[in-house]
Amino acid sequence: MRHADPADDRGSPGAVAGSGRKPCRYGHGRKWRMLVKPPQGVTLIELLVAIALLGLIAALGIPNLAGMLERQRALLLADRFAATLATARAIALTERRPVMIAPHGQGWRDGWQLCVDHDDDERCGRADRTVQQTPPAPSGALLQWTSSTTNDDIRFAPVGYSRRKTGGFVAGTMRIIVGNTIRLVTLSAQGRVRICAPSDDPACGPTP
Repeated sequence: MRHADPADDRGSPGAVAGSGRKPCRYGHGRKWRMLVKPPQGVTLIELLVAIALLGLIAALGIPNLAGMLERQRALLLADRFAATLATARAIALTERRPVMIAPHGQGWRDGWQLCVDHDDDERCGRADRTVQQTPPAPSGALLQWTSSTTNDDIRFAPVGYSRRKTGGFVAGTMRIIVGNTIRLVTLSAQGRVRICAPSDDPACGPTP
C-alpha cells in the first residue's frame, strides 16, 4: 500500500495534505478570473448605427409633432371663440339686454372682450359691464372675421339672435389659421354656433 508523501502536495495549491486527493486542475486565482466576466461595450459601428436610427426616427417624428401642435392650437382657439359666442347668447337671453363681442387692440388676434351693453351704443365702453377678456392668440395664428355687415364686432339682441341695433340680422364666420391647419367657427343669424374643418368636412364653409 502506497502512502501519500506530504511533499507531493506542497506545490499544488488545490491539493489537501494527507488526503490522497488529486490536486485541482486549475488554481483558485484562475477559477476567479473565469467567474468574473469582463465589462461589455459597443463597437464603433454599433454606435454609428444607433445614431443613424435615432436621426431617422427624429426626422419622421418631428413633422408629425409639429402638425399635431398646430391642430391643437387651432382647435383651442376655435373652442374659445365658440364658447364666447355661446356665453354672449346665454347672457342676452337671461338678462334681456344686448351683449357685445369686440376685438382687442389691432384685431381679433390680440384677443377679444365680451360685455353687457347697458347703454346700447353697440360698443364696450365704461358704462358697460365686462364679462370676459381673452388673451392674445399664440404666435403665428391668424384670425379673420367675415360677416354680412361691415362691422368687426358681434352683437346679440335680448332675444338671443345675432343682429344689429337697426334690426339687421348678422351671420358670420371666424376663420382660424395656424400653420397648415384651418378651423371655421360659424354663427347663424339665429345665434347657432358650429365648429368645422374644411379639410375633414366638405360642407364646412362660411355662413351665407
